[in-house]
Amino acid sequence: MNEKYPSTPHYEANESAEPTPPPFVGELTPNTAEVQADVEPNPSQQDKIIIALDKRNPRMIFENVSKFDYEISRYEAMEQKLKNHQVPEEQKRELVAGIKANTSNENWESLFGDKAMRAIFASGAWRDFDAREDDSLFHNNVASDFRQEIPTPYDYATFIESFLDDIEQRNGLDKRKTYEEASRKVRSAIYGKQNEYYDQIRLLEGTPPPEIKIQESEKPRSEHTQTTSTIEVPEPEAQPQPLTPEQITEKRESIQNYIDKLNNNIKDEDANISRMWEQWRNSKAGIDYKNDIDLASGRQIEARRKIEELQEELTQLGE
Repeated sequence: MNEKYPSTPHYEANESAEPTPPPFVGELTPNTAEVQADVEPNPSQQDKIIIALDKRNPRMIFENVSKFDYEISRYEAMEQKLKNHQVPEEQKRELVAGIKANTSNENWESLFGDKAMRAIFASGAWRDFDAREDDSLFHNNVASDFRQEIPTPYDYATFIESFLDDIEQRNGLDKRKTYEEASRKVRSAIYGKQNEYYDQIRLLEGTPPPEIKIQESEKPRSEHTQTTSTIEVPEPEAQPQPLTPEQITEKRESIQNYIDKLNNNIKDEDANISRMWEQWRNSKAGIDYKNDIDLASGRQIEARRKIEELQEELTQLGE
């Protein structure tokens, strides 16, 4: 059975409605073109996402930050907002768009050998399903052509939902499944690190991949979703899953390492304060180091406060 697809896909009419994302502001190493269907949580990336969204600063993605460096109440509040789908998509889009997408050419040839992937490339880059048969179009700049039409994974989600629905309508569910798997690999290859952070945001929200078809009744409601009901029935809070012994051990080690780091910083500040006092006493020019000494003492106080919080967290984890 030949695959059928309309010569003018219905998503083309909405092309002008897609917002233009901000220009790229940074670069991260591209990932491989292969991606598994199920994405594993990446705690480091998730910490950066939560902190960057809370601070409204996409550049925090490129900083070496973690939840242990951040005010825990603010961290948990933003984490809960993501779970409740209360973070506007434009804010998440801006965060993801600030990461430079994959520009490596090494994986394209292997992808171009797959008919389903070629169809996705052709439909996204040139809005022409049948262009998958034209070998002259499949050059190493096809990813750039694709991203000009569909700049971010969020735009891709809109495109692929429409694309897969048309495939299923005209060729059946089995053919849709083939294209779903092809789409995951294309999405990873085209967007690279953008896609990694997009997937981690999805995991934080509990949202399935854009390739998976869900019914309207199963879609999450955001804070902007209107309802005909005038009474809001609060949903029961999800009970946190208990940590496994391995996870507890790993978390304890991570917290203890951070406590050790803070204690070392306090010792360094002690040495720094002693040095400044000595220079102040011996300074013939009368240089006043008091402000610098006060700042160093303040950093020590903050470090000790953080250590107390972490030690309390260790106590809650148990021995």
